[in-house]
Amino acid sequence: MANIEEQIQNKNRPMPEVFRRKDLRNSGGWDVGNAKAVRGEPFITVSGRIMRVPLDDSELARAIRGHEQVHVKVSPADITPYVNEAVGEDAIRAAEEARVNFIAKELGFPMKALITGSERHEGEMIAKQGDWNALVCAVAASIHTGSLTPLISGIRKENRHGQTRHAPSHRSLSSTRKARSRRSRKASTAASSTLTKQVPSGTTAAPLRSSATIMSPDATSKPTGSKG
Repeated sequence: MANIEEQIQNKNRPMPEVFRRKDLRNSGGWDVGNAKAVRGEPFITVSGRIMRVPLDDSELARAIRGHEQVHVKVSPADITPYVNEAVGEDAIRAAEEARVNFIAKELGFPMKALITGSERHEGEMIAKQGDWNALVCAVAASIHTGSLTPLISGIRKENRHGQTRHAPSHRSLSSTRKARSRRSRKASTAASSTLTKQVPSGTTAAPLRSSATIMSPDATSKPTGSKG
């Protein structure tokens, strides 16, 4: 049994070593290891070349691996230059999460599988607290994943109980998301094409059509479906 599990993990091991960037040196080996597909477990540190992702055959594991590989390719190692008085760090992180989710989805990763089961409860709690900044960031970070619908459901449930007002409409968010996706599609095509070309045929580094967080200032990422 142990040998079978080891074979599966070896087969599904991502290959972050193959990605090249103009702004960041990605040479040398990566320490890639297995992690549970639960909140807070998967992560990457680009500067230290460390990746912990689930290596099993599940759709959730494949989505997380795809998400993290996109981070390796496109996410800034340091987001502080983008933070200012008008745009806070939380907003930058959420926007980058949405961008990575979108690229991963366009590459064919099963991002609808990126869901933990706790999103509905989280939506209720955030709405009950009335923390609209956290609510907007949570919604943005969940776009293009399976987490969005239950999160919105939780927000709307709490709104029906009268604890909050003007909860965002799922339909309006969906419409806005689709419009932004159309505008972003052309810009993301180049990044997606580059990512695809960087992955040798037959590897599992980016399982593309066969088959997830945000970069912090120290270049550490956790996917939406597994964030702490």
